[in-house]
Amino acid sequence: MMTPANDPLSVVRQSYDSFVARDRATHETLLAPEFTFTSPYDNAIDRQEFYRLCWPNGGHFVAIDLVETCVQGESVFVIYTATLAGGGGFRNAERHVVRNGTIHSIEVYFGWSLPHPVEHGAHSDP
Repeated sequence: MMTPANDPLSVVRQSYDSFVARDRATHETLLAPEFTFTSPYDNAIDRQEFYRLCWPNGGHFVAIDLVETCVQGESVFVIYTATLAGGGGFRNAERHVVRNGTIHSIEVYFGWSLPHPVEHGAHSDP
């Protein structure tokens, strides 16, 4: 039976919650020692670099709301909407690999700003 401590989706939810709450002590318990973080700007950076580069950005977040989730074995796929303290926000998709109650890797796929900068039904070249 899955418990919140080893249920992959519960681990990911707790990670987002502790990131927004700025609860680093809890957040650190959720990342495996060999954790890596990949995004369009980061290629498998380790825990130390994640906390140096990414953790400070959490101070801008008011909320992270999970829109869609899917658990496939060790992988948790999430689409979320982030609300920022200064107004607005964005939507991203992420894949978390969770083993034995800790997150071993996160891959971030950037979405778009909210509100969407392009008029509904329209296209804008970059």
